[in-house]
Amino acid sequence: MEEESIEKGRITPERALALLHKGGMNVTKKQAKEILELLTVLAKLEVKRYLKK
Repeated sequence: MEEESIEKGRITPERALALLHKGGMNVTKKQAKEILELLTVLAKLEVKRYLKK
C-alpha cells in the first residue's frame, strides 16, 4: 500500500507502534505500519460488504 495513504489516516505508524507497545505487543515500526495497512484493507472490505446489503 502507498505510504501516502497511511499518512492520510488518523493513526500514524508511530502512534500505532505506541499503542501496540502499550498493549504488550513488541513490534517494529515497519510491522506497525504493515498492521495498519492490513487493518485499512479489512475496513474497506467490510464497508463494501455492508453497503452491498
